[in-house]
Amino acid sequence: MKYKWLPLVAAFSLAGCSTPQVVSSDVEPSQQVSTAVEQLSWTKLALPVDVTTELSKNSQILLLDGVASPVATFSVDGNRGSLDVEIASLVVKESSMYAPSVKITDNKDRVLAEKSFSDFEYKEAKLLNPDRYVANLTVIPFDDSEELHILVYSTKEDIAGGSTVTHPAKLYAKARSNQPPEIADPVIPHSLYGALTIKVDANNVVTKREQTETEYVPAAATSEEYYKSAIEKAVAEDNIPKALSLLDEAKALNIEGVQEVFVKAINAK
Repeated sequence: MKYKWLPLVAAFSLAGCSTPQVVSSDVEPSQQVSTAVEQLSWTKLALPVDVTTELSKNSQILLLDGVASPVATFSVDGNRGSLDVEIASLVVKESSMYAPSVKITDNKDRVLAEKSFSDFEYKEAKLLNPDRYVANLTVIPFDDSEELHILVYSTKEDIAGGSTVTHPAKLYAKARSNQPPEIADPVIPHSLYGALTIKVDANNVVTKREQTETEYVPAAATSEEYYKSAIEKAVAEDNIPKALSLLDEAKALNIEGVQEVFVKAINAK
């Protein structure tokens, strides 16, 4: 569905109101098609990351299981502590958008975080920011993670779909504190191509291992079940320092699987 922007949103640009670095996703034709993640090439970025990239017919293409789309592939250092990652897909020229999923792994192919497009949240166009779908992830590398790989892709199912955005006439009315008109919101068709913004920065909540008092833990309570449930409970209560303390204790006792429990609990939040 085509529609015209009203004056309020006429100045929207793909880059939004900030000025992120533009990173090309183009590759040589000989490197373009991959049938395995191991065949992909990765663009190394220095932290903190704030980039925009455009997926086009010149981008890498991944053909694997339910994936058959151009992909964005970036790598960052994995030894810088926990990280906040934001992936946003922008509506392009009022007519299409890329429907991303994201998977973040380390140099040992361990999955640290992932989200499907259904987990992305719609953000209305505002000021110089266009309509977009956004996902936020918390990434907590393992102690021996040296490099992190950020893979953004689209599935065959998502490519065939579409996403609803707020009609610009409603945005204009809201900006003027008026009653929005009763008109249908447009459905933007998904596309093989589109524009993405990617931001990566330190996660201060998790990285700052603040010294706080923790509850007394009986000597007998050193089982795998105790620590895993206690870590999940602490994260659910937003008591990250306590969860980290429990994680350290469990690792000292050589309890396996606690890192995965911690990461899963964080991402669930």
